Amino acid sequence: MQNQKAIYGINMILAMGLFVIGFTISAHSQIKDPNLTDIKTLKLLEPELALLGAEKVVTNGREYHKIVLTVTNRDKFDPKMFQLPTGAQLPPNPCGNPKVRIILDVYGTDRRSYRKCVAVRAPESLKSPSFLIETGKPIPDFVYIVLTDMQTGVVYKSNLISPSTGASK
Repeated sequence: MQNQKAIYGINMILAMGLFVIGFTISAHSQIKDPNLTDIKTLKLLEPELALLGAEKVVTNGREYHKIVLTVTNRDKFDPKMFQLPTGAQLPPNPCGNPKVRIILDVYGTDRRSYRKCVAVRAPESLKSPSFLIETGKPIPDFVYIVLTDMQTGVVYKSNLISPSTGASK
């Protein structure tokens, strides 16, 4: 009985060790782009979101507030990050565009999606992403953007920004 407990304990230690090694390999294998292998680099690439402004627009007879944002550190994003290497195979894209590497989505802290599947083809595309809120509907307290690299699986989440005041957190 004592032997069985010792063997069980050793097996548990080995299993935990293999789990940690497998998790580490898995995390590193998701970062396939050699320019993105350093965790500090990933930290630098967090989009810094700011509010540019808002304007009223009419679409299909309905009035909306068009909230215009900007990524203030877009010049820090390497243009190569937005390009698909020749012959690159991307996983199925939920947006239905198989030739886009970076996708932008806008979410509120209320967990609602305000805009999805915006193709981002270059850092300059981050100059003025926008989303619509129908006039009379509640405006979220804060929103953020998510950039998803369809090739590497890396997700970049911005800071929170108030679409009403421009306050950031």
